[in-house]
Amino acid sequence: MRHVGGFDTHNSVDLDDLFNSYDEPIGYLVDELKAQGMWDSTTIVVASEFARTMKSNGLGTDHAWGGNAV
Repeated sequence: MRHVGGFDTHNSVDLDDLFNSYDEPIGYLVDELKAQGMWDSTTIVVASEFARTMKSNGLGTDHAWGGNAV
């Protein structure tokens, strides 16, 4: 299991580098699922017990209810 931190957006909402760190590994997973013919019967779910508000606090965002990611 890999731990990734740094999603604190109290003072900034620039998460591009953090989200990009997921792009390559998920791409490998998708490629492998397709190669094994399992892609059409697979659902990838990303969830969190922690979230941020959509509205800015002036610099970033504040605490909110966690949930799924779309």
